Amino acid sequence: MLLLEDWSPHTMTDYLFIYRDDGLLIQPNQKQFTLPKASIIESIGPENFLSKFRFASDTEAHYYIVEMASSTTAPEGYDFISLREARDYYGQALYAMALQSFQLLNWQRNHRFCGVCGHPFDPMKEDRSLSCPKCHHLLFPHTSTAVIVAIIKDDKILLAHNAKFPQGLYSLVAGFVEMGESFEAAAHREIYEEVGLKVKNLRYFDNQPWPFPNSTMIGYFADYDSGEIQVDGTEILDAHWYTPETFPLLPSGYSIARRIIEAYRAEYNNE
Repeated sequence: MLLLEDWSPHTMTDYLFIYRDDGLLIQPNQKQFTLPKASIIESIGPENFLSKFRFASDTEAHYYIVEMASSTTAPEGYDFISLREARDYYGQALYAMALQSFQLLNWQRNHRFCGVCGHPFDPMKEDRSLSCPKCHHLLFPHTSTAVIVAIIKDDKILLAHNAKFPQGLYSLVAGFVEMGESFEAAAHREIYEEVGLKVKNLRYFDNQPWPFPNSTMIGYFADYDSGEIQVDGTEILDAHWYTPETFPLLPSGYSIARRIIEAYRAEYNNE
């Protein structure tokens, strides 16, 4: 990890993803978000910096992840907003970098001590590893794998309301892959556990990194096979079959869930 003093005048064009808790620093008055440059540290105050590390580079600049103290006040013209909200200010490529930076920051926050001997890790290295100076245990970032499935029955799609969703929002059935389990086996298990259905003809759609909190989503389509909808009442509170004419509130357009739903809509409308 670089120290604040390492930001000399010739590196003041480096770009920063600045986080306060789960909020990202942006300029809300801009339709297209521009990353703050390292020169902004003077207006924030170096005393508010908890950590920073470089996580990406290209031919023109380095990109840093910066963590600020919870008490940090945004400089004039800026504000801290959630990463989900920040999607409106980013192009696709920059937003993908923001998602990655947020996931790396959370990983570092949750791995401050060695799991073998309990000693504090050294600062993150350029290869994104953490090393223990006492027992020399080496740890690299990991991601949790999850599956998300669109179930189709008689040209209708199953949409479910998760207990963690905002009121009225419905999406696809999803869940984490367990250790030693294939993606397909996880899909069949999660569907049966959450909504009581069995499916067939599972087919891959696409995948997407999703740092809420730290997963990679593997998307599928599947055909209904048997069973009646029986929600588990814990994770899934409600589920129904829908056509595009009857859709409830749906996830954001950037999510793989919405992209799968839109692929279903296009096929339904023969587009």
